[in-house]
Amino acid sequence: MPRRKNSLVTLQKGGSEDKIQKLKVRIQQKYSLPFVCVSFGLVGAALGSKLSRRTGRATGFAISIIIIFSYYLLAFISGAIAQGGIIPPFLGAWLPNLFGLSAAALLMFRSSR
Repeated sequence: MPRRKNSLVTLQKGGSEDKIQKLKVRIQQKYSLPFVCVSFGLVGAALGSKLSRRTGRATGFAISIIIIFSYYLLAFISGAIAQGGIIPPFLGAWLPNLFGLSAAALLMFRSSR
């Protein structure tokens, strides 16, 4: 049985630049997506320690929905910019995680004071 070639290598030999760029971004997004859990977990831990019991469950739920929506909006925008070739595919895929980790670090720093 013949070995299947990597689709990126195949596209680089005879594909269009747009498809190659899109595939490079998708490959990076494939690796960066699982690390969202780390960002969301750290943000959730920082917010959980900061929010008091008086704010209630609805406030925590609303904040989490806003954070998740913001992350996916940023992921969509940065992925589209990377597919356009303005920023590298690595940065386009990992930028939302970097913002999430920096937000988590800021919130943890504030809650520790």
